[in-house]
Amino acid sequence: MQDSNDFSETIYSLMYVFKVRLRHVIREHTKDINGMHVRTLRLIEQQQPCTALDVSVGLNRDKGQITRLIKELIANGWIIKTPNPHDKRSQLLALTDQGESLMTLIAQEEKLIIKTMTNGLSEDQLNTFKQTANQLINNLKQQDASDIT
Repeated sequence: MQDSNDFSETIYSLMYVFKVRLRHVIREHTKDINGMHVRTLRLIEQQQPCTALDVSVGLNRDKGQITRLIKELIANGWIIKTPNPHDKRSQLLALTDQGESLMTLIAQEEKLIIKTMTNGLSEDQLNTFKQTANQLINNLKQQDASDIT
């Protein structure tokens, strides 16, 4: 088995290089964005209807942190809140046109980064990587679930 320090360094390096590259490209277009903003915008984009509680659960963050994050996204003009017709205590979150444009840009840039990152790898290698990464994620999720119970 691979040395755990080498394995950790490989994981950290991959995450770091990907995030830095994406952050650099996005910040060429807007200075007021960070990784949590992107993750929140993506969740809102993908999950409709979407409430602050959905974001809190989806990102595994406390409601206070999500409330502050949503205020920032609204202030930047990337999302709007509208009344929830099914629950008067909550509001629905949706991307604005500006938010949709930003997410389109992010998706395009991610594709370019992934194309560069996977250059020279075969479909079999990519599929093996995805399967392995998903197994690692599932192992950690199972451990988290057993720690809770």
